[in-house]
Amino acid sequence: MDYSLPMFFAATITLVSIVLVVFFLSESVTEKPDKLSLSFDQILPIKDAIQFGETPNVRNILLMFFLFNVGFFLFISNFSLLAEAQLHVTADQVGFYMAWIGMIRVAIQSFLIVRLLRAIGESSMLKTGIIALIVSMVGIALSTEYLLVFVPLIFLAYGTGVIRPILTSKLTNCVTQKETGTVLGVNNSLTSIGQIITPIAGGFMIEYLPPQVLPILAAVLLSSLLFFVRNHIKS
Repeated sequence: MDYSLPMFFAATITLVSIVLVVFFLSESVTEKPDKLSLSFDQILPIKDAIQFGETPNVRNILLMFFLFNVGFFLFISNFSLLAEAQLHVTADQVGFYMAWIGMIRVAIQSFLIVRLLRAIGESSMLKTGIIALIVSMVGIALSTEYLLVFVPLIFLAYGTGVIRPILTSKLTNCVTQKETGTVLGVNNSLTSIGQIITPIAGGFMIEYLPPQVLPILAAVLLSSLLFFVRNHIKS
């Protein structure tokens, strides 16, 4: 099968989403500027990043987000290589792993998250999500059979489905409504940095170290996130 087929399929889905946005999403900006201007600081919000870095609450949430992104992307961006090196699986078997994660996330976000949020609150739920990710990483590091990996992937789906929306909520609540877009932009820039460095670091580890080192390191990063959350976010 041609390796370009998944790329064309993804491009088709993207095109469909763009068409749907153009025809069905109404314009939310009622007042448009007379002149379009774009400064260097708008492209790379360095001043805003420095300003947010000087605000303890915002800085702490941004750091938590960065730890989560590095730990998660270190694992997920190298998952195919890890599965091949550790479990000797094929490409279609990795596809079943990813489909399983997607199905579990849909089920959890549709039926479980709202009920848990009402029962235990946002901060406690954030901690359960981080613990679930740690359990998932350790479980995958210890797995030696293809089918066994489906169990820790349930915890992975829960953790990722919980952590990101809660941290995003806490981040936007730390700033004014006017600063919301800017702080999300700074966070996206930090996320991009994590997405750049983790495939390189993960590929190096899989090539030169035992493959189990990668999920264990991800678990260590997520453990530091849990420690940080326990000390900086009130229940």
